[in-house]
Amino acid sequence: MRQGPSVLLVGGEEKVPLALRNVLSEAGLDVRLVQICAEARRTLNGFSVPAALFTGMALPDGTWADILHVLKCSRRAGGAAQTRAA
Repeated sequence: MRQGPSVLLVGGEEKVPLALRNVLSEAGLDVRLVQICAEARRTLNGFSVPAALFTGMALPDGTWADILHVLKCSRRAGGAAQTRAA
């Protein structure tokens, strides 16, 4: 069975990302859950741009704005994110 569109969840130690991951997975979406900005950057560098992104406001190593910057660069590059390391 083919997975639906991909979703990237970036959230610290909160329970919300786990619950959201379960709901989205049950809806047939391909969900990747990471905890910090560095993991999100690696994920975006290694995979195609997700159809949706959910992120917490503040993460241990950055903010939601850092993740959006990586995503924006990824879209411009046609898939894999090409950004400077934090």
